[in-house]
Amino acid sequence: MLAPAIALRQYASANATGWYTNAAGAWQAKAAANYTASKLDLSGNSANLSEGNGAVTWSADDGWQFAAAGSKFLYAAGVTFSNGDYTIMIQFAAVTDGGVLCGVNDTTATYSLFITPSKFGNRVRYNFGSQVDVVPQLVAGNLAIAGTDLFRDGTDEGNITKEAVTSTTPFGIGAVTRSAVPTGDSYISANIYAVGVWASILSAGDIETKAAEMAAI
Repeated sequence: MLAPAIALRQYASANATGWYTNAAGAWQAKAAANYTASKLDLSGNSANLSEGNGAVTWSADDGWQFAAAGSKFLYAAGVTFSNGDYTIMIQFAAVTDGGVLCGVNDTTATYSLFITPSKFGNRVRYNFGSQVDVVPQLVAGNLAIAGTDLFRDGTDEGNITKEAVTSTTPFGIGAVTRSAVPTGDSYISANIYAVGVWASILSAGDIETKAAEMAAI
């Protein structure tokens, strides 16, 4: 049986340098040359983003400006997940509701990997098969899941039980994706600056370094 595409791509990204070094997929909206450039995969693996429900508002200063009422999201068709040995990181600001920043929630395969920065307006919710809530909320900053470890602004703040099944749902940004088509759900109102996925579990030191690099964009 062939290995999932995301597992193969991590090796091709070795020549990419920056916060996205060795990523399976990495996208930077803030300071991008234009909207089209913001959807290009910086890792070198050609996991470029597609639009769900139309173009997302963008500016070089504020990145992608998602509005939950618009039901728009972005997704990387080539980035899917087959177990729990992954890292996702996201830099963001201006969260105003309880939507999902990025990830998948494949109800058919029962695979979930996503981050909600302001669940109930008072906590961060991490989902990776199981779910963990950490108070307080975070309306601007950096959040990450690296295997069983959870990080806020580069600092470890807890653990989670990671997934061990396979999903064909592509990675979503600005909402959680639910199917291979895909469809979006739990849309967020927020500015998203940069997002990365690694087909490995980054160390705490790597997370700290990359979080600082993403915050400096």
